Amino acid sequence: MAKTDWQMNDTVLPDDMNQIGQEINDAATAAANAQDAADAAATAAANAQDDIDAHKADYTKHAITAVNVEGFGAVGDWDGSTGTNDTVAIQNAVDYAISIGSNVIFLPHGVTGVYYVSSITNADKVRFIGNNAFFYNCLFPVQQLGASGSGAITPPDGLGYNPPVTIPFIKNNGKAAHDFDVSIFAPTGKTYYVDIKTGNDSNDGLTPATAFKTMNKAISMSDVVVIRVAAGVYYWNYGPTTINKPALSIISEGGKSTFSVHDKLTWTVSAGYTYTYEATRSAVASVWDTQILDKNGDYTPLTQRASIAEVDANPGSWYTDGTKVYVRTRDSREITDDSVRAYLNVDNLKFAANGTLYLENIDFEGGKSAVRVENLAAGNTTKLYAKNVSFKYSSSSNGLTALGVSEAILQNCLAARNYLDGLNYHAQNSVIPKAVEVDCIGRSNGIENGHHNNGSSIHDGGTIVRINGEYYENDGPNIADVNGAKSWNVACVARQSTPSDSNSTNFYNQGTMWLDNCESYGSENDLVVAGNGTTYTRNFLTEGKNIIGGGSKVVGY
Repeated sequence: MAKTDWQMNDTVLPDDMNQIGQEINDAATAAANAQDAADAAATAAANAQDDIDAHKADYTKHAITAVNVEGFGAVGDWDGSTGTNDTVAIQNAVDYAISIGSNVIFLPHGVTGVYYVSSITNADKVRFIGNNAFFYNCLFPVQQLGASGSGAITPPDGLGYNPPVTIPFIKNNGKAAHDFDVSIFAPTGKTYYVDIKTGNDSNDGLTPATAFKTMNKAISMSDVVVIRVAAGVYYWNYGPTTINKPALSIISEGGKSTFSVHDKLTWTVSAGYTYTYEATRSAVASVWDTQILDKNGDYTPLTQRASIAEVDANPGSWYTDGTKVYVRTRDSREITDDSVRAYLNVDNLKFAANGTLYLENIDFEGGKSAVRVENLAAGNTTKLYAKNVSFKYSSSSNGLTALGVSEAILQNCLAARNYLDGLNYHAQNSVIPKAVEVDCIGRSNGIENGHHNNGSSIHDGGTIVRINGEYYENDGPNIADVNGAKSWNVACVARQSTPSDSNSTNFYNQGTMWLDNCESYGSENDLVVAGNGTTYTRNFLTEGKNIIGGGSKVVGY
């Protein structure tokens, strides 16, 4: 590099002149290269613009035209019983769209927003787009403009209940956005600790280090409001029984706890038999194998038989003579541990009180109902709140039975493999139930096999809000709201109801039901409306298999 700190009396040497000349030449070369780069960039920009112009022309040439059914005489004025039959007009619109290479049919709102059609040929070859417009009986799905991310989703007029969950918008994945946390309703106060592994009922229960061993001991404390349970399996004789408290929170810490209505039994081979094991235990209602799981990861039930000999002859069987239980597993293995669970014909957790119960991080297994919550008299304000709770393997009733509960709010809860319904709400003592299910699942319920058991069901004029729920593979309608009930279902999916007859239904309504951004598929019927019921739909995606009883109707909103 040439010298730059020259002084007045410095002598300029030949090497200095050579270095200065070299740097002048380098600068000239760099300037020339920069000009070449600028010219190349200008050329590339011009080529890019040519390419953009060409793509614009190509897009314009091949753009799909949405065919407006109004141009073919469709009116959209059906009011549930009278109006224009738009079958011919919309068929003509579909035929025209296909002839010009379009697959988009636009339904403006029209008069009522409901278009009556009997059938449309080639409907599967087009996509219906609506501006708050629908087909009567939801014959074909209509995607609503702005259905995703279009603004706050608010409870419909007529619901009569304002749930404590705000839905600012529907996300692009079809689920409702929310930041709700049901734990805000958990009662707080005097706290006791329970630890099945290290606790002792002679302790004071006031710290984790001095925890009680059993739930019964903690519940018996007159001033208890909060029970913090160390993660573990709590057997029937260590778990909860009937509770009557004005306020109680039961929270599992360090992981989930299991509250089960089985004992840890000692198994021995039955005399004279090869594969059958026995244990002393009365009042057995059902037997489940925890080592052989089904496709959903659930335990598998054993089949009850009439004798020990039948058990030994049939893998996956059990029998009781009233004092002992006899079992042969499906894989005919030796039973040396707690992997086979004989659930008893008793209540698991029963909360019968004029009060509030909060549950968190608990798996309830077995019992007549896995959890039963009920009021004691007219005027009671019995409330249930639950987070990350499962209700499974009930022996004679529902996963959750809620009777006369003035408010039940469940978040991220699961009801599965129960004898009757997964989640069931009824009136009692003149108290009409209100319920909210947020991010809940009701699946694979109805072991009774009566074809009328549901993932979730509310009765007796009750009101329920379901948000982001999944209800599937139940032995009956996946969702059933009956006896004048009201339900608002937002971003819920119901699918693959298991009966082979008309009870294979995703949504069953015998009151007033709103289906808002919901989806239905895989069952004999998407929607059944009976008993003069009314179903309002908005962006309801179905397979078009609906049954609308006399006096009932389906309308868009």
